[in-house]
Amino acid sequence: MMMYAILHRPTDKLMPEGPGRGNRGFTHCEPTDNRKPRLFSTSHAAYCALGWWLKGKVKVVHIYDSYDGDDDERWETTSCPERNVEDMEIVGVELTIVREDKK
Repeated sequence: MMMYAILHRPTDKLMPEGPGRGNRGFTHCEPTDNRKPRLFSTSHAAYCALGWWLKGKVKVVHIYDSYDGDDDERWETTSCPERNVEDMEIVGVELTIVREDKK
């Protein structure tokens, strides 16, 4: 099965999965080799994620409006000029399922 990952060419490190919620996610991560890589089922999905990452660190601020009761959100992006598209590559990852014999 073919999956896709985001590779940082100068270091050969992969983009990891996001740390979770708390208004922070994948855009706050940097390529590493000591965490589980973030895998995508299509190259298009990987390119979209890379595009967001290149824009900078995104924080979602939730705003409760007591007037209409809606929970709105505002996306704030902090630029990361050190992030360079030329340093990044979408790579194919071959996923193999290995079954252990049950005895």
